[in-house]
Amino acid sequence: MQRRFTGLKANLALAGILSALFLSGSLERLELISLDFRFRHARAYPPLSDSLAVVGITQGCVQSLGTSPDRSHYARLISFLSRSGAHSIISDIYFPHQGPAGQDRELVAAVRSAGNVVLPVFSPEVLVPSGRPGAIHYRAGSLQSSFPELEAAAAGLGHINIHPDRDQVVRSAPAFIEYGDRTYPQLALAAVETARLLGREGGDGVKPPPLDRYGRYYINHLPPDSFKQAGSIYAFSRVLQGQVPASAFRGRIVLIGQIIQGLKNADLAPTPFGYQFGALVEASALNTLLTGRVIKRAPPYWTVFGLFGLAVVLTLTIFSSRNRINLLVCLAATAAVFAGSFYVFKAGRLILETIPFCLLVVSSYGVSLLVSLQEAIALRRDSLAVLYREEEEVSTLIRPISAREISEPSLADQNLNYSLNLRTPEMVMRIFSDSIGAGAVLIYDYQPELARPRPLAASGFPEDLAGELGEVVRRVGLDGKAWLVNRPVNLREPVLSKLSSRVRNLMAIPLVSGTAVSTVVVLMNKTPTVFSPTSNFTQHDVQLVTIMALQTIIAIQNAKLGLALKDAHLDTILRLARAVEYRDRETGEHINRITDYVTMIAEGLKISRLEVELIRNAMPMHDIGKIGIPDAILLKAGPLTEEERRVMQTHTTIGAQILSKADSAILKASEIVAGSHHERFDGKGYPKGLAGEAIPLYGRIAALADVFDAICSKRCYKEALPIETGIKVIREESGRMFDPVLAEIFLKCFA
Repeated sequence: MQRRFTGLKANLALAGILSALFLSGSLERLELISLDFRFRHARAYPPLSDSLAVVGITQGCVQSLGTSPDRSHYARLISFLSRSGAHSIISDIYFPHQGPAGQDRELVAAVRSAGNVVLPVFSPEVLVPSGRPGAIHYRAGSLQSSFPELEAAAAGLGHINIHPDRDQVVRSAPAFIEYGDRTYPQLALAAVETARLLGREGGDGVKPPPLDRYGRYYINHLPPDSFKQAGSIYAFSRVLQGQVPASAFRGRIVLIGQIIQGLKNADLAPTPFGYQFGALVEASALNTLLTGRVIKRAPPYWTVFGLFGLAVVLTLTIFSSRNRINLLVCLAATAAVFAGSFYVFKAGRLILETIPFCLLVVSSYGVSLLVSLQEAIALRRDSLAVLYREEEEVSTLIRPISAREISEPSLADQNLNYSLNLRTPEMVMRIFSDSIGAGAVLIYDYQPELARPRPLAASGFPEDLAGELGEVVRRVGLDGKAWLVNRPVNLREPVLSKLSSRVRNLMAIPLVSGTAVSTVVVLMNKTPTVFSPTSNFTQHDVQLVTIMALQTIIAIQNAKLGLALKDAHLDTILRLARAVEYRDRETGEHINRITDYVTMIAEGLKISRLEVELIRNAMPMHDIGKIGIPDAILLKAGPLTEEERRVMQTHTTIGAQILSKADSAILKASEIVAGSHHERFDGKGYPKGLAGEAIPLYGRIAALADVFDAICSKRCYKEALPIETGIKVIREESGRMFDPVLAEIFLKCFA
């Protein structure tokens, strides 16, 4: 959803930018290339109208007449066409200056007699919009036309100006131009309008062409050889010499123009089909009107709305699939834009914009790649963050707690293995939490024979909810199907009605080991993540957790074995401690008290919880060596002799030997405690006379706790002293008998 939202914002922004570029004309050159392709290959041009004929001045005409046609030649041609019954006579040639008087009078008389001659006007300057509100006319700075007498004799006037596009290709013509207080239609429009005003047949049947936003109408250009193939172009000289029958012009609109290079007014104009004579461009314009095969251009708002609509469609496609599919979608969409515009131009002669839409498709695909790259970077960052946090967790387990910690590699290795086994489920749960965005994760050890499933490990889970979820876990274990319960949980499932309002949503997934459900993972209070970008649990989350099920089950099985091993070790320790207790009545209570003291000191050191547990579990074995001391010495009520004292001191060595070569981390720690808990910080202790930090940390902690309890508890050879006395001794012996750091922690706990 987040990806789609990002894509929608990006696509709408792109649509807005492309709309602005389109409306400003910045994309016009590219669009014109596409338009010319449609002109040349769509074959949307109409057949040549039977109502149109062209009389052209060619190179052969000049050779046949012996000179370029003069005004008397034009007069004779117009008279012949009028007698032949021509519908209208359109001249692409104007006569701006007076010539020989006789020829001028003859030409004026022929034009006036015909009564259906339309003459051209031309502005040699660049046309500019008129600027009048609502006007679609262009304004001419100057105007060239025929001399006044000839112009007055004409039935109508029309301009022959063309208005090339930005690439200088002629595809349209201004419908009207203004000069002074008069408006001149384009020559073809003037011809049709003149025929209508004269009441000639055909004039009323021609509809005005649609104009674009610039006041132009598009010319449906004919290929250069269309007139020759249709036999509708006649040589000027052959008509004058009577070689063309009058019937060839009866009822037709006849266009007179020059189609030879080098003569005045015989200009070449670039069109989508290449360069063509201006007279043939006018013929194509007139043919467009006569056949009704006009070209329309979609209004700008079509393109703008279409861009925003396509932006939404692309969001639902490109931003909802993988990059490979996105590439295919991009190619298909681009092809569809070109094919659609091509078909619409061919079938309906409608110009649809292609470049803005193609640019939007390509840009949207590019944005999708950037979004995918950003997601990949974020995914990599979050993955590395998860791994970094777990690496920190492992590092915490294996790195020294402080400079005073024990350095025995075997004990460190045993502690590491033991800790990793117990902590692996929690690490796996944190991976679940970080990946899916669950605010809390709880793993249950599911056994059908148990009345209530047993929580195995938890991360961020409120303790008061663990028991209430037992029924959910039991049902999931029995059904073997995942539960997805989103807000509101207490209305969707009655079994959840007792849950706290702190549960926003919940997902429970059974993990199968072999053929039966062995574990149920419960996650709740989801937030979006890169891996799972929704606020509710989905089937995608179920798949994600299930993929990690094997690693989870292995971790849980290892944890179970670790717990079983821990229970076995603790049971052994307690049995040995009881064996000593049977010989020394005070030892049992002493064990309980000293265990509490060492736990208090270890927690004050801010060491890891596992390290605290290891020290706590090792302390009951600190006097295990007393099992080898004779009863006469161990249970003696009075003071010991020097010899008896030396024998009593051997209990540290005996205890260390009993516990030596153990594979268990707890027993190894117990060995260190048993062998060093009577060492002094100043080096005057026994059995090795170690000093300072050469004494193992566990031994230093045990020494302080052991002495304090010995002072404040009753023994067979003395009465219990007040706690204040014990605290005073600890304070006075700090730095001599006891580690000053540990002594300070201990004293703060009793402050």
